[in-house]
Amino acid sequence: MKPTVPTYCGNSPKMQLIADFNLAFAAGDIQKVLSYVHDDIQWEMLGDQIITGHEAIAAFIKEHANLQVVSWEVEDILSHGRLGSARGTVQLDKQTIYFADFYTFTSTAANAKIKKIKTLAISKTLQKGILPGF
Repeated sequence: MKPTVPTYCGNSPKMQLIADFNLAFAAGDIQKVLSYVHDDIQWEMLGDQIITGHEAIAAFIKEHANLQVVSWEVEDILSHGRLGSARGTVQLDKQTIYFADFYTFTSTAANAKIKKIKTLAISKTLQKGILPGF
């Protein structure tokens, strides 16, 4: 599985950071993921759980390392000031996850780290014959 992210003109370091963060997360590269986030990172999976700190992020990545990911596509990335977002899909064997991540950075500086992430994820199980046309 090779994850895909959009390419941009290179004028937005935070958009590139979000792209690189997603590539590292999709690859399960814990050290690289942690290099993009603040020590006190707070990652809220809306309606599910809140993960706080480097150790918890590393444990979360390890816990999901065995998922059979067919494809990972980030379709859009936006950033402005201290805020950013990414939207995309993760295709598992029999499930599609549509996600939108909302990022807050430590500052407006180009080298700012991710301080907070809020993820909205919608899961759709793919079963032949359930949906019209499938």
